[in-house]
Amino acid sequence: MYRFLLFKTFEAYTRARWEIGKSQAYRLIEACHVIDNLSPIGDILPENESQVRSLASLAPAAQRKIRRDFLMTGMELSALNIRKYINSSITDNHGTKADHTEIISDTYKEATLAMLEQIRQARCLRGKQDNAR
Repeated sequence: MYRFLLFKTFEAYTRARWEIGKSQAYRLIEACHVIDNLSPIGDILPENESQVRSLASLAPAAQRKIRRDFLMTGMELSALNIRKYINSSITDNHGTKADHTEIISDTYKEATLAMLEQIRQARCLRGKQDNAR
């Protein structure tokens, strides 16, 4: 987009248009991806980029799990508290990485697959109805 607007570099664009450096622009872009990932788990979304920064380095599933678990603690919603919670969550008492792999039951897997099949069929039906018009 910055080239379309005739800027030679992304940094020149971010300075002229947004009055921020390219590093901050990249952090905001990354924060947007994290917020998009978190939005399905609830209405309490991060209030600013600094609250998201610690989550950005985690895989999408881990972002959602850590965020959900953090909100359940009732701690004040701040970047410092989130960072402390993440640091305590991903290391155990011996300083090694904790395993946050969620075990999903066969019943849950079957229900999820059945739901996905219903969605696929609904999309297929909708496509046929659109084509009939």
